[in-house]
Amino acid sequence: MNDAPSVPPQSALAGWSRFLVGATLALLFAGANVTTTRSGDAVPTWPEPFWPKDPTLPAIIELTHRYAVPMVAIAAIAVAWLARRDERAAVRKLAWIGVALVFAQAALGGVRVLLVSKGVAENPAWIKIVHAAVAEAFFCVAVALMTLLSRSWRATRRRDLDTSAMSLMRMGILGVMLLFVQAVLGAFGRHDVLPREVHALFALPALVVVAKIVLVGGWDVPEDAREIRRPAALLGVLAAVQIALGIVTYFVAVSGVAPESRDWAQIVLINLHLATGAAMLGTTLSVLMCAINVFGLPTDERVAEAERAAAGGTS
Repeated sequence: MNDAPSVPPQSALAGWSRFLVGATLALLFAGANVTTTRSGDAVPTWPEPFWPKDPTLPAIIELTHRYAVPMVAIAAIAVAWLARRDERAAVRKLAWIGVALVFAQAALGGVRVLLVSKGVAENPAWIKIVHAAVAEAFFCVAVALMTLLSRSWRATRRRDLDTSAMSLMRMGILGVMLLFVQAVLGAFGRHDVLPREVHALFALPALVVVAKIVLVGGWDVPEDAREIRRPAALLGVLAAVQIALGIVTYFVAVSGVAPESRDWAQIVLINLHLATGAAMLGTTLSVLMCAINVFGLPTDERVAEAERAAAGGTS
């Protein structure tokens, strides 16, 4: 008789982590829809009754966002519960950080509604910005868990560090930072705290770094390093789509059309702009993590050895 503790199948944990990423993207889209349509105060109470007696379209949009939160929270708790027996402490800790972030996010949304409903603040923009930043941070945690739990992560073959890998890691770190800041600047623009031009101009350095990641990750790493090449290629597709969505979003925003008067196509495209930006951030993080997993951490000794090898190859 086998008395060893039963460990949840890795496939179940990986499946839940993928569902968490998808559900979070859907939640980000729903949250963007609230802002795009200016439906944030359509339901002035929190917590609210399950369904208002006379629901308006803005109220339905707002409630769709609120009721998506429990779906994400359940998925986050499921991942944390299944991950409790994972041998990697980083996975276990990261999973519970995700649970804490999703509940913090829900609390921030509730506090914003209460401040408005009780007349404390007419437009608490700082809570909206923090709410958006926490959402992006939670999405990064979800993507990190999905990457750590993927089959390719465990099957990765370690390789010697070279200058291309070091460049990819540097650009990956810079890309994650720039794209996160870009997402926060987008929140500033959506909530009329800063001109949208600030967000648009900051996209230029972010896109330059993303292009570098796509080029190095797609062509300079070994051909059989598919765990890096595939997300790098996906990042290139997402960047191209995001450029087009960004142009459309900007011209819709400056067209003078009131948010409540926008047609459904404009609303969907604006929401997709936010969701695609989050997907770019998550994909960049995944590329960075996979590069570190494949090539290892760039310690001083390994960096010096890689530079000597590169110098010897070019001499």
